[in-house]
Amino acid sequence: MDIEQLSKSQLLLLTLLVSFVTSTATGVLTVSLLEETPQTVTQTVNRVVERTIEKVEQGEAGAAVVTRETTVVVKEEDVLGDSVEAHASRVVNLHVGTTTSASVATGLFLPNQGLIASGSDGVSADEVLIKFAGGSVFEGEVVENTESGVALIKPALGEGETLPVIGGYEFATLEGVRRGQSVFALGAGSALETGIVSVVEGSDIGTNLAQSRLPYGTTLISTLGDIIGMHVAVTEGSGAQFISAEDILGAVDAYVSSQQVAEEENATI
Repeated sequence: MDIEQLSKSQLLLLTLLVSFVTSTATGVLTVSLLEETPQTVTQTVNRVVERTIEKVEQGEAGAAVVTRETTVVVKEEDVLGDSVEAHASRVVNLHVGTTTSASVATGLFLPNQGLIASGSDGVSADEVLIKFAGGSVFEGEVVENTESGVALIKPALGEGETLPVIGGYEFATLEGVRRGQSVFALGAGSALETGIVSVVEGSDIGTNLAQSRLPYGTTLISTLGDIIGMHVAVTEGSGAQFISAEDILGAVDAYVSSQQVAEEENATI
């Protein structure tokens, strides 16, 4: 039959048929191409956003003063890299007997108090060797083991010896820790472990970090470099749990206060 002899109804039906066949073929082709593509790789898209706000204010002499306020959002990977580098200088390795043996735990250097905080379960000996990131080694004595699982170690300094100079850092409050927050830790061999906070119960912080890769005394750090908690014990499940930074500070404050009281009592004798 000649197409010119078709009625308007027949032409409409023919058009619908061609459209249906075309769309079906397109769908089949699209599905087949998608099946052949590799699995999706999750990528983090970092954006650098800069916004400049200008304000015109009246100066003392009546002249107009232009004030510029610039807001810059930096790349998250750059912030994380800076935080990891800064935190690596604060972490010490704890050894028993000799530094050539494997470390029994890691610790956090607290320069203001001259102490090392670590996990009690990892530091079973009364005396340990403290190896700083720069390579310097000091003998250390465990001066306190708290109920929260924190071990406090005091380095012994010889004549003319000083502890390494470490820049200051912040401790996060427990109220500022939330589920889904990005965190990182330096595991065995200072390997970087990244993850998220999965649960916050009381002063305990659960994560999806593999605790088999984290030595005792490993500190949990936020992306911005704030200390969130410390790994002091092995718990059920594969995800590592941490005590809060407030527990660490509480243990340090209690020990420092007890030492001050002891010194005052000795002074009055």
